Amino acid sequence: MGTLRTIGRSLDAIAQGFDRAKRLAEPGIDKLLAVGAANAGLLYGTAELIDRTDFSDATNGIIMFGAGALAAAGNYLALQSDRSKRARDLVGRANAVIDRKRPLSWIKSAILAGALAASAVGLSPYGRQVAEDVARAMKRPAAVEQAAHGASQARPAVPIVTRNRPAIYDALSYDRNHAVTFSRVRLAEKEGGRGTIGRVQRTLRWEPIITAVEQKYGMPRGTLAGMIMQESYGDPVQPNAGNDGGLGLTHQQGTTAPRYGLHIFGNSTSARDHAHGAQLREMLSKCNYDPGCVQRFDERAHLIKNLDTAARIVVEGKQEHGSWDYGIEYFHLPGRIGSHRAWKYLRNVREMRDAYTNERDAARRDFNKRNPSISFDEYLRVFHDSCEDWGLATYKKG
Repeated sequence: MGTLRTIGRSLDAIAQGFDRAKRLAEPGIDKLLAVGAANAGLLYGTAELIDRTDFSDATNGIIMFGAGALAAAGNYLALQSDRSKRARDLVGRANAVIDRKRPLSWIKSAILAGALAASAVGLSPYGRQVAEDVARAMKRPAAVEQAAHGASQARPAVPIVTRNRPAIYDALSYDRNHAVTFSRVRLAEKEGGRGTIGRVQRTLRWEPIITAVEQKYGMPRGTLAGMIMQESYGDPVQPNAGNDGGLGLTHQQGTTAPRYGLHIFGNSTSARDHAHGAQLREMLSKCNYDPGCVQRFDERAHLIKNLDTAARIVVEGKQEHGSWDYGIEYFHLPGRIGSHRAWKYLRNVREMRDAYTNERDAARRDFNKRNPSISFDEYLRVFHDSCEDWGLATYKKG
């Protein structure tokens, strides 16, 4: 009992010490928290507005400049302007009343601190993006100098790509020579907390094709795998969740795919075409979501043609903007390179790429636990053999 009393007195002394420190900092600490939360909230709201719209860089600059001016005017009005003196006095008197009631004082400060923290958390991805942009800009001169001196590169030269339909596409068909019957196989969920495990299990099925396409275009290993895991979760007939007309291992919209030479099912008139999405859903249902059937009507379901087209788009972005990262952003939002939405997509692809590399053993253990009658390695072997049915040997020769 004596020990408990000693601990209680110690904790009480610590609490009183914190409270005395808070009294010394009042009311300045609350003023700082309130102003900080207001400014961070305004900045976060402005960043989100810019991120969720398709304004030009000039318009975005004007919006951000206006937000900065509004914040400066608001800070002056709240802290120094004679016009707000009466309001400040009223707030000060109310604050003094609250501070005399110590539990209320702590609750008030906690609410203000929570508002500031929430805004800071929302802004943190933007901060990381700015840091990456600065770091990338600092590295760029060295890269240019290295290229000027003809330095050797670790990867083969990236081929020049065009939007013309590659001749090899007409030589690629689908011949069902390998039976893939795993109707009772259970895979991990592809969404939710353990979603990466399910996506790794699905995406590894197509590794021979992924590797062949990446090697053809000199892409960093795992780039396409990361995009597949982000886009379709590894399912070649998974349409866009928004039902807006995207299809394939890497989702390509009904307006994008024809520009790069793919034949699609039906018609599409906009980047987000829900009518086209409905057409796809009907066709997918009639094909019973069988990729071999679907690819006869829409080449986005042909594994090699889909991934080769995705690679050409990424390479096009790299050639226009100077890096593979920008190429990935270009695939997602070609007109918004460097925007937060494009950067978030890049970040997600990186995370998926890392999972594809680092979570294979976890994916294997999960699969073997779910399916005691067949091993994950055997499961993948069957699918890897079936990759040849898509014309992989012909593609490699071409």
